[in-house]
Amino acid sequence: MAIRLARSLLSLVLLIGALPGSIAAQDEDLSELDRILSEAREARTQVRYEGEQTVYAFLRDKTVVSRFQVRYAYPYFKRESIGERPERSFVLLDDGSYRWRYLPYRKIVLKEPSRAGTDGFFPTDLPANTALIRQNYNFTVRGPVPAESGDCHVIEFLPKWQDRPRREIWLQGKWKIPVRVCVAFPDGRTSYMSELRKLSWNPDLSPEIFQLRVPEDTRVYEIREEGNLSLEQARALLGRPLPLPSQVPRGFSPFNILLRMEGGSRRIQIVYADGLASFSMFQEWADPGTERSAQQDGDSRPEAASRTSAPAPKPEVEARVRQYGLMNVLTLGLPGRRTVFVGDVPEEKLREAAQSLGQEPETAR
Repeated sequence: MAIRLARSLLSLVLLIGALPGSIAAQDEDLSELDRILSEAREARTQVRYEGEQTVYAFLRDKTVVSRFQVRYAYPYFKRESIGERPERSFVLLDDGSYRWRYLPYRKIVLKEPSRAGTDGFFPTDLPANTALIRQNYNFTVRGPVPAESGDCHVIEFLPKWQDRPRREIWLQGKWKIPVRVCVAFPDGRTSYMSELRKLSWNPDLSPEIFQLRVPEDTRVYEIREEGNLSLEQARALLGRPLPLPSQVPRGFSPFNILLRMEGGSRRIQIVYADGLASFSMFQEWADPGTERSAQQDGDSRPEAASRTSAPAPKPEVEARVRQYGLMNVLTLGLPGRRTVFVGDVPEEKLREAAQSLGQEPETAR
């Protein structure tokens, strides 16, 4: 479950390092960054490409290298494993509305809302809130820099706080596609790198390429989702109080609230972000169909549920923590409820957030 939750993470582009000769960003650099990212978002609706993607994940005791064939023609994106063990092989197809992940070894397809632009744990989508980025990062825009895919613009992000990862993204100069994405631990060790190579620009990609063909006995599991919820809407849909952490890492703000539904289960996801880094809090209950607490007082309105919901007690159980490279996954097993924190933030920060559950910070209202 922890790996699936980590895949749900809505973090933004993760990058690494600094190039020689970079100059600290000033106000004019913010406008330059806005311009480059705006051009890149526009360009990706017009360009097509195919090539190979190599992903390096530097874990605590090993390095995992994965290779994929990738094809892109807006809004379609397809990625297929190359030379992977059967139990790890998959085909991913995003059609702009839904994301379909076919796992041949298990004979299942997972269907969920589109995650256009995302790349596993670390999305290669482009950051949008440059004002929030400026609050938490120093950044530079440098280029053109020679690369295999052609001259690139390199965007570097150096965190203002020592507990954040360092990031870097390389945008191909002509087509503005992210061709290299890197991330480093706060101490400078490389954690993750993704590269696009052997690229062919604007190839003739037939519609058949963006079809997913599976055996007849393949099962489809659908994960439904409602996003951009207010706190009151989330409580009303859940029909129960929704405890929030009163302590979050410096610079992080609420980014999104999502309700994910799979079969009869409901899982709430609250995302906090600092413009680039992010962490999510997932909560899932054993009895998702409980009545609204407000109905006990004869009032079923969402605002009534907000008024009558009592803060949940602070957890008294020991949290279990697992690390997947830069990602930390903290699990709390509370009576009748499972709470999981996932994010590219330090373990101690996740513990502080978990132990502060039960009060609502003003910024989350």
